[in-house]
Order: sequence, then structure tokens, then C-alpha cells
Amino acid sequence: MSAGCLPLLIQFPFIIGLYGVLYNPLRYAIGLDAATSQQFVDVFSNMVKDGVVTVSSKVDRYYPLYIIEHFSEVMDYISSKGITTVSADAISRVQSFIDAKRFIFLGLELGVQPQYKVFNKYWLIPILSGVTSLVSAIVTQLQQKKTNPAANFLQSRTTRLPHICRLMHRTAATALPCMPVQCHT
Repeated sequence: MSAGCLPLLIQFPFIIGLYGVLYNPLRYAIGLDAATSQQFVDVFSNMVKDGVVTVSSKVDRYYPLYIIEHFSEVMDYISSKGITTVSADAISRVQSFIDAKRFIFLGLELGVQPQYKVFNKYWLIPILSGVTSLVSAIVTQLQQKKTNPAANFLQSRTTRLPHICRLMHRTAATALPCMPVQCHT
């Protein structure tokens, strides 16, 4: 028996709710107000401009995650530059959040992104995600074969169609270079 879209419809509100929490933990996980959170982002932005810290992405929306990851460097920068815009209460709240290790789940820091050049334990999350998706698809396909034997014909069409579509795309693209051909696989 298959549930269709129901599991996704149940999960979707939670995923949308977590989106803001994951991209702005200073506001939603720690509880800082928007102005204080922006002060931390401004300080970190100045650190990136000054070359004090190097980050893989210079997109501002990732800065709250980087602030938590590099908080000791942020504190050193604030004290060395004499910055007084960030309150001591905000600093202590962020530090207590980090000390409580609230971003650790099953021994993995959730704020760390896997790097392409370094294979480490953080690659387990995307690998396990892909494996569980593949297992789910195989189990669903096997259940479908048991409950609906006529689905074997449709399944063979489903597995062959992407290959045929790619072949048609290559053939049409070389024969008619000015006419774009799209293939939805």
C-alpha cells in the first residue's frame, strides 16, 4: 500500500518552519532580536572583508551559521577592534548556546557543511539520504509489482523512456542545432 503525497504534505509545514531556524539560528534558536542578530552579521561581514576569517560562501544568509562556527574568532575580533555595538548579554547567550552543544545530533555538528575535497564523517548525511531514498524507491516498486501485475509493463516503459529520450535529444540536437529540445527525465 502506498501513501502517495500524504507523507510529504505532513512533513512540508515542518520543513518550511525549520528553514528559517536553520538559516538564522541567532534569532530563532538562541532568541536574539533582529537588530542584535544583524549586529553580529555586520561584525562578521567586516571580518570577511578584512580577511580575518575565510568562508566558503560569501552569501550573507549563511553568516549566522558561520558566526556560530567561528565564534571564538568573532570574540577576538570584537575585543581587538573595541566594538561596543554587540551587547555583553547577546555574547553570553550565544556562548552559552555553543557551550551547551545544541547543534550536535548523533555525534555530528549540524552546522558543518561537507567539503568536496575532504571526505569525513559529515558525508554520512548526504550518503545516507541518497541510500534511504533508493531503498524507499525499490521497496515501493516491489510492493507495486505485488499489488498490480499490470504495472510491470508501465515499469519497463518508465525505465526505458529516459534512455530513449536522451537518445532523441542527442539526435535532434545534432540534426537541428537551432531548435532546442527539452527532455524531462
